[in-house]
Amino acid sequence: MKTVVAVQDLLEVDIKPDELLDEFVRLTERDVRRVLVPRATLGIRCPGCDHGESAAAFDKLGLTYRECRRCGTLFVSPRPPQDAIDEYYRSADASRFWRERVVPATVAARSEKVAMPRAQWVADGIAEHLPGAAAGVDLSPNAQPFAAALRELVPGVRIAASVPSAAGEADFAVAFDVLDRCADPRALVAALHRALRPGGLLFVVTPSLSGFDLQVMWDRSRTITPPDRMNLFTLRGLRELFASGWQIREISTPGMFDAETVRRAILSDPRGDWPRALRAILIDSGPEVLADFQEFLQRHRLSSFGRLTLQKVA
Repeated sequence: MKTVVAVQDLLEVDIKPDELLDEFVRLTERDVRRVLVPRATLGIRCPGCDHGESAAAFDKLGLTYRECRRCGTLFVSPRPPQDAIDEYYRSADASRFWRERVVPATVAARSEKVAMPRAQWVADGIAEHLPGAAAGVDLSPNAQPFAAALRELVPGVRIAASVPSAAGEADFAVAFDVLDRCADPRALVAALHRALRPGGLLFVVTPSLSGFDLQVMWDRSRTITPPDRMNLFTLRGLRELFASGWQIREISTPGMFDAETVRRAILSDPRGDWPRALRAILIDSGPEVLADFQEFLQRHRLSSFGRLTLQKVA
């Protein structure tokens, strides 16, 4: 099983400008309370390990996050059904603002620094584990830049936008920023397993709750906001989710924003109850310490940005 450490010239502000993100957060807070909270009637077990026991962790925007007592995965329960979530992403003001304002303002940075590296990762995975793969499925939101980049790297590849109904029809599937926002991740993973041919590949990008900044920030994190982050798996939860019928070829957390996210939070709230060790590492030390610390998090799978390459074995 591989672990990857990434070094890339990327700033979070390149893909999430503060002034646009503030407005998006404001709209999200309003729309979730108005549109999704009234339909949050679906109680679920842990989406990672399927354990039935969990404890209330905190509330966000009128929805309750629970923490699995077995694997530590954090998830919203009760939650809206999938049709309500789909309608939110189609028509809510926050979703339209993201599509019409944030995406166009950041398209160049996202294409160069997000879509292309992800396409290269998928192309490399196909070349290593399933040469000749030609038929893929991409369920990711805003998938066009990635698909265009992948077609440049894998000429002739065909990419559908939905799970095929016929079993074994796809060579590979891509689910970037999908498992964290769907109503039933375990059902989606089962559907993708059926859709892939034997030896088919699944590429997943999803936040890791085991990551440094999510563990430090917890309920204060702007990342933990429904409906984009209704499911936040720990590494154990992800392993449990893919324990049957899959071989994990890679599980990495090559995130680049953990240390900077916590540093900025401390600077914005200097009187907050922050551990002294965090101040010493993230505030009082120089930029080389910050960079080394982020690399440490990547190397030991302690960043909050998770990615997995999985291969169907049964």
